[in-house]
Order: sequence, then structure tokens, then C-alpha cells
Amino acid sequence: MHLRKSLVAVAVAVAVAVVAAGLIGLSSGAYASTGTVTGNFKSGNATFAGSTYGCVTSSVAGTYDTVNNPALVFNAANINCSSPVGTIKITLNGCGVPVTLGSRTSGVDTNITGVAALGSGLCVQISALGNLCAANVNGNLNVTYDETLKPVSGINYQDLTLSGSGTLANQVGCFGLLGGSFTLNNIVFSLTPAINFV
Repeated sequence: MHLRKSLVAVAVAVAVAVVAAGLIGLSSGAYASTGTVTGNFKSGNATFAGSTYGCVTSSVAGTYDTVNNPALVFNAANINCSSPVGTIKITLNGCGVPVTLGSRTSGVDTNITGVAALGSGLCVQISALGNLCAANVNGNLNVTYDETLKPVSGINYQDLTLSGSGTLANQVGCFGLLGGSFTLNNIVFSLTPAINFV
């Protein structure tokens, strides 16, 4: 009789442990709100000194947070644009560009709008003439995030679009070739993994 009670007690203890382990597993992974994100250039161009140039990019990378803002923080970017003065490169100088998203609705949202803060310091840099010309980009850009899944080779991508103008500051060796401002015209990145910001 005592043996049977002991076996029942052990069975109950094991069952409780299994359920607890399952709950711990769920709480630590099923509702994760943060993670890393990477992306590739999809389309768009840039305008410098009144002329528009085609752009490509090698990569962008950062982090995401589905609960708090900034919803995205890009800490690496490398956008290359073809211009009459050679390739113009837009990069980040060991910093992060925070993206604040709002206007969210339930379900799949195709038009989550927000702002990417480039800042007013040395964060975003552009260079040209084989890096002989360098400048910083200051200001904010408009952002649109589209949660629609776009499968490519079994991977679901989502689009983030940057658009708007900024001011060029701290120019060195550019001889006025870049003008005083720049504009990104609907630069679209395909980001992964898929993120639900609702």
C-alpha cells in the first residue's frame, strides 16, 4: 500500500515537473518580443545636389522590439549609389539609427508609419571620390513598414521603406560636389525574420 502511494506521488511529481518545464519553455520563447533583423536592398534611389542616382546595398542589420519603441534599431548599413563623381557610400559610424513606429492596427498592417532618427552628429556618413570626400548626414527620415509576407526561396520577407531628406554636415574634400542636402527616394529593404508589430 505504501509502495503504491509512493509510486503515485512520484508520478504526480513527474507530471508537475513536465508541465512546469513546458510552461517555462513557452514563457521563454513563444512570446519573445526582441531579436535581430537583417535585410537587403530591394529598390529606390538617392538625390544629391539636384541629381538622382541609382543605389544598391550589401546589407543592413540591427535589432527589433515588438512591444516598445524604438521598434527597430539599425546598427549596420552599407548603401552604394552610383554618381558622376564615382560611387557614393552611405554607412553607419559605430552607432545605431532608431526607428519609432506608430499607427498600428490589428492583423496584418501594410502601412505602419514612423520616423528613422539619423540624429545631428557623426552617426550617418557618406563618402565619395574613393573616400577622399566625406560628410555626415543629419535629420530624420519617414518610414513605412509592411507586414505582408513576401516569400522568396522558402523565406518570408517584409518590406521597410525609407524616404525623406537630410542635411549634409562636416564636409571634407567634397568641393561642393554633394551639395548641402540629400534625399532618399523610397529606399526599400526586404527584412527577415518576419515581424508582427501589432
